[in-house]
Amino acid sequence: MVKEGVSHREIARRLHMHRESVIRYARADHFPEKPQQSPRSGILAPYETYLGARYQEGCHNKMKLWKEIQAKGFTGSRMAVVRYILGLRQLEQQGTELEQTAQTIALTLACLSVCFSITQRI
Repeated sequence: MVKEGVSHREIARRLHMHRESVIRYARADHFPEKPQQSPRSGILAPYETYLGARYQEGCHNKMKLWKEIQAKGFTGSRMAVVRYILGLRQLEQQGTELEQTAQTIALTLACLSVCFSITQRI
């Protein structure tokens, strides 16, 4: 877009980016790739195995699952459980076997969220 004469401010507006980022990318010789981040163990990690097992047993009620792990000491938000269960549902719909380790599921969900954010930008 810079070669087409579009201003940095306009590029930033169109791509929903900070103007300084646009300037940095425009000046770069090549596109600076972000380093691959390893998946972090989140607040939900100790409960992922339990949630996966309950999901496979047929309990898909996100509120009920959230209350169950709250009783086990979970202090996180309901939305963390909702996102996790929606990720399991998406994997199930894709035909992915859910008998994976919690870490593999967390990594898959992280990859799906990256793919989703890239798709949103396109």
